[in-house]
Amino acid sequence: TNSCKYLFDIPHLSDQAIGTILLILSLFVMCTALFFLVKVLNSMLQGPVATAVKKFVNPKFKNPVIQYLYGYWNILLGAGCTICVQSSSVFTSTLTPMVGIGLIEVESVYPLFLGSNIGTTVTAILAALTQSGSDTFKNTIQGALIHLFFNVIGILIFFPVPIMR
Repeated sequence: TNSCKYLFDIPHLSDQAIGTILLILSLFVMCTALFFLVKVLNSMLQGPVATAVKKFVNPKFKNPVIQYLYGYWNILLGAGCTICVQSSSVFTSTLTPMVGIGLIEVESVYPLFLGSNIGTTVTAILAALTQSGSDTFKNTIQGALIHLFFNVIGILIFFPVPIMR
């Protein structure tokens, strides 16, 4: 006989019960990790670091054209940061408390969130590229590009006109 032992090898529990226990444990671990992420960010983003972040993400330009175009820079910044962390959830979970403590303004975080949506598509494109050479490559890359273009077109529709934001 092939005996396989694992952490939740409890004979009197069904697979659904074990799955429920693991789901609850994983949600608890995720919430705990996010809680400590917020605490660490809050302690790190005080003093000179907070001033630097405020000046970099929320600059105030006298020229309204430059101020308008800076939103596009924030979109690129959001996309780049999300590509680095490979998760828009982590990126937005990091930014949300920063808005709450007044470090980032709501007007500045919106383009960062939009960029985060674009950054997420890179993961889908990378996953699609793993199928190169297979019969399904065309379909997988097509799906990833649809994901990218859907986000880009949505930004092109809503972001350029300030009242639409």
